[in-house]
Amino acid sequence: MKVILKEKEQELLIECKKLLGRTLSEETKKKISNILKQKFKENPEMRKNLSEKLNGRVFTEEHKNKISKNHHNVSGKNNPFYGKKHTD
Repeated sequence: MKVILKEKEQELLIECKKLLGRTLSEETKKKISNILKQKFKENPEMRKNLSEKLNGRVFTEEHKNKISKNHHNVSGKNNPFYGKKHTD
C-alpha cells in the first residue's frame, strides 16, 4: 500500500526523521498525531492491516508481569478516568 503524502506532511516526516532519538515538542507531537488520525480515518485498509497485525500477538511472561505490576491498583480514585464522564 502506497500512501501519497501532501507537501506539508512530507516536510513534517522529514522533520521527524531528523528528530529520531530526541524528545519531541508538544506541538510536533500534536501535528504527527493529527496527521495519523486523519490518515487512519480516511483509509479503512490501514485499519484492517493494523488489526490483522495486532490480532493474536503473544506476550512473554515478563511482559505480562510488567503489565500486571503497572496496573495492579487502577480502581476507584487511582483510575485515570475516575470522576470523569463520557461526552455525547
